Amino acid sequence: MTGGISPHPINATPEIQEITNTVKEQLEKKLGTKYSIFQAINYKKQLVNGLNYFIKVKTDDGYDHIRVFEAFKGTPNLVSVQQHKSLEDDISYF
Repeated sequence: MTGGISPHPINATPEIQEITNTVKEQLEKKLGTKYSIFQAINYKKQLVNGLNYFIKVKTDDGYDHIRVFEAFKGTPNLVSVQQHKSLEDDISYF
């Protein structure tokens, strides 16, 4: 679906965990913290000029939502984060 975020969360796959691992250091630097737990739970995606991934991540402190942009044939980059989420919180565009 071009432009819109997928309506339902998809269970995280090894590929999504790999993307999550790729941006972990970027997030730690942005927040000034280190995570020992950083596990992708589920995600939604948006097709743009590449892909936006909205990923629910289990961390030491609970759950965060991260937005990652991956250009076609590019490297994933952290765009933004929403902290202090719960497992039940819906992933929405941010």
